[in-house]
Amino acid sequence: MIKDKKIKTVVFLLGVFLILQSRLIDHPWNFTPIIAVGILCGYYFKNILYGYTMLVFSMILGDLIIGFHNLIFFTYGALLFSVIIGKFLNELKVVGLILSSITSSLAFFAVSNLGVWFLTDYYSANLQGLIECYVAAIPFFRNTLVSTLLFVFVLKIIFEKLNIHSPVLKQQA
Repeated sequence: MIKDKKIKTVVFLLGVFLILQSRLIDHPWNFTPIIAVGILCGYYFKNILYGYTMLVFSMILGDLIIGFHNLIFFTYGALLFSVIIGKFLNELKVVGLILSSITSSLAFFAVSNLGVWFLTDYYSANLQGLIECYVAAIPFFRNTLVSTLLFVFVLKIIFEKLNIHSPVLKQQA
C-alpha cells in the first residue's frame, strides 16, 4: 500500500514537473507534452479527476510564472478531453495511441480556438469569423498534433522502462 502511494506521488510530481518545465523552456508554439500526459493519465489512473488535477495544477503553476490569460477556462477545459480519451484505452498499442493523440489534439484545437473566437475581437462574431479563426490556427494544430504523437510514445517508453503499469496506479488512484 505504501509502495503504491509512493508510485502515485512520484508519477504525479514527475508529471507536474514535466508539464511545468515544458511551458517554461523556449519551445515552438503548442509543442508541449501536456496533451500526451493527459492521455496517459486517463489510461494509468482509475480516477479521471486525479489526472485532470495534475494537468490543471501544472498549468496554474506555469501561468503563475508566465501569466494568466482570458482563454484559461477554454484551455484548461480542453485538456479534460485528453484525460477522458485516455480512459478509453484498454492497452497502450500503437494504433490506440495514434488515434487518441489525433482525437485529443482535435478536441483541444476545437475548444481552445472556439475560445479565441468567442472571447477576443480578432475575428467577426459570425460563422465566417469562426471559420477564419480555425483556419488561422492550423499551424498551431500541426505543432499540437506532432508533439502529442511524439510525447505519448516517449512517455509510454519511459513508463515501461520504470516498470510502471496501469494496474498499480489504478488500484489506488
